[in-house]
Amino acid sequence: MTSTAASATTTAAASSEANTPLAKQYFTGIVKQVLDGGAVVIRGQPRNGPPPERILALAEIDAPRLGRRPQQSPAGGTASPATPDEAYAWESREFLRKLLVGKSVLGSVSHTVPTSGREYGAVLFGSSDPEAAENAAVRLVSEGLARVRETSQVREQQRIVDRG
Repeated sequence: MTSTAASATTTAAASSEANTPLAKQYFTGIVKQVLDGGAVVIRGQPRNGPPPERILALAEIDAPRLGRRPQQSPAGGTASPATPDEAYAWESREFLRKLLVGKSVLGSVSHTVPTSGREYGAVLFGSSDPEAAENAAVRLVSEGLARVRETSQVREQQRIVDRG
């Protein structure tokens, strides 16, 4: 086989691999805390010290946000002002807290914001099999405690299906 033929074979193999979708990578952990209706802290397995923790924001949804409480600066400077809770923020957080805290979940990161390092993805619960597990974001939306983001890829895919 000539080097040109070998190169073409390698390129064809690489292009066919590029066209196949990557399998989702899941990590397991236990939900330690619910920050608001759209973000959770997931604790991993301890290894030679305290367990690692990840904050995972639920992708593709907009959940109401809890307000910030007023804080004094340590040097006695200006305090940060309080902001009010959005409507149903407390109910959304409590629903997610009762649903997930202390339970084993599967997490999958769909994207990370480069500037902040914030991870967005899915939290699946109820089974260690991703196909059988329930998505926490879908559950929040079905309960009316969050809405699907207008720029959501899921919403765009639904529009395409509806037109077809």
